[in-house]
Amino acid sequence: MDSVLYLRRKVCILAVSAALLVVLLSPLVVSAQEAVLDNGYFVVSVEVSTGYGGVGTFTVATGANHFNPDQNVLYGGVDRNAWSSYATLILPDYGKIYVQSTGSLTVPAGYQLVSMDSLGPTVVNTSSYVRATWVIPEGLVVVQEIILHGTTSGDSVVEQRVSITNNGTDPITYGLRFMWDLMIDGEDGSVIRMWSPSNPVTGWLYNETDFNDTSGLAFWQTTNDENNPIFYIWGSMSQPSGSTIPDRFVYAGWGKLFDNPWHVAVDPNLVVARDDTAVAYYWINRTLAPGESATYIQYILPVTKQAGPPLVTAVVGGELLPSERSLETAYWAAGILVAGLAIAWAARRR
Repeated sequence: MDSVLYLRRKVCILAVSAALLVVLLSPLVVSAQEAVLDNGYFVVSVEVSTGYGGVGTFTVATGANHFNPDQNVLYGGVDRNAWSSYATLILPDYGKIYVQSTGSLTVPAGYQLVSMDSLGPTVVNTSSYVRATWVIPEGLVVVQEIILHGTTSGDSVVEQRVSITNNGTDPITYGLRFMWDLMIDGEDGSVIRMWSPSNPVTGWLYNETDFNDTSGLAFWQTTNDENNPIFYIWGSMSQPSGSTIPDRFVYAGWGKLFDNPWHVAVDPNLVVARDDTAVAYYWINRTLAPGESATYIQYILPVTKQAGPPLVTAVVGGELLPSERSLETAYWAAGILVAGLAIAWAARRR
């Protein structure tokens, strides 16, 4: 599918916030389409407005303080143009496939494609994460958090976390997929290889590859050119701690993975390196009883100059996110502080 169809006009960045809440909550500067997380080493752009590439789609680039700044990590990262990487939720008992993307995608016979933008998602932004929430008509609540961890080149990590809760009265079977569109140094067809905790367990892969057995796989590694790399990007599998081991992992052509939001037929004879590549994580045939929840997490780890292994084996401060209660508490604290200052000022006037 021609990516030009999905490009859209950027608008001026707007920021409206009270000075006191800026200090207390460090909110994001948000454009009409994307929220931007930037710690100087990674720049993460997340779609936050409906009607564009799809709320919750995201992309990543290296930041101004990185040893190789302004380079794509995922497609569109430097341009802050999120749309080509997205998540899928499939409900086989209902014949529905929910996608973050707003593209015209191909679904299996008997399934209905639903853009999650049509559900009216709610979005919360701070300086370290973007949270989007969708209420699924079949009784599920889906919450995605794109989180930027770290303060240095060596500990900066991007986390995609999706939590699913069954608020209905019946068990629901579902599947979930994360699809990330690789791009480094203008190379849209980046090569990949798989790692154990300390060593590569495959050579560089040039053809589409399907991993239906992901045991023993700790990370994946990709670069623009294995013979002349500008740097290496690392993705999680079973590590760092907290990663949700997928049931299936696919390295394939981006066009195939983009156009087909669920399973794809992998052709091991098809060369995709130097063309246009992506990876996909699958969690298949999971079931939630009424009231149950499940959370799925994967990471983009620090970019490295060396061939490996990756720098981070644990994400510091894994439960980083404040709850809605803590945000509410911060607002109350702001109000109490302002009221206290007003009372003190009035007392002095007397």
